[in-house]
Amino acid sequence: MAKKNIEAGESESGAEVMTVSSTSAVNEEAAVQVVSDQPSAGGTAEQESGVKEYPAVLVYIGPTIFRTSLISGRVFITHGSPIDDILTDELRKYPLARQMFVTPREAAEALKKIHDTGTALGNAYKQLSSG
Repeated sequence: MAKKNIEAGESESGAEVMTVSSTSAVNEEAAVQVVSDQPSAGGTAEQESGVKEYPAVLVYIGPTIFRTSLISGRVFITHGSPIDDILTDELRKYPLARQMFVTPREAAEALKKIHDTGTALGNAYKQLSSG
C-alpha cells in the first residue's frame, strides 16, 4: 500500500492549501475528496447566469520556484475564485506559471506533456525551470 503524506496550510495570500505527496500515484478522485469538503456545482449554472465558474481545486504542476507559493504538486483550494486573485504577486512575476494550474482530473495527462518540448506546457515548464 502506498504511503501518503497530506499537509494542510495557508498560503501568504490567505488561500487554503493542501500538499499531497506519495510514494506512488495518488488516485485523483481520492485527492479531490480529501481536499474538497464542498459539493461541486453543476455545469449548467454558468450557462444560465452568464458568470464564469472556476474550479474549486487546482494543482500546480510546474517547477518549484524558491520563496513563492509555487511548489510543485501543491493543491490550491480556490473556492471557485480565479487563481489570479489568490496568487496575484506570483503570477505577475511569473506569468507562465498560470498555464501550470490544472484540475486534479487533468493532472495525469498534463504531467505527461510537461517534459515534451513540443507542447505549450513543456515550453512553459522549461522556461520556468531555467529561472
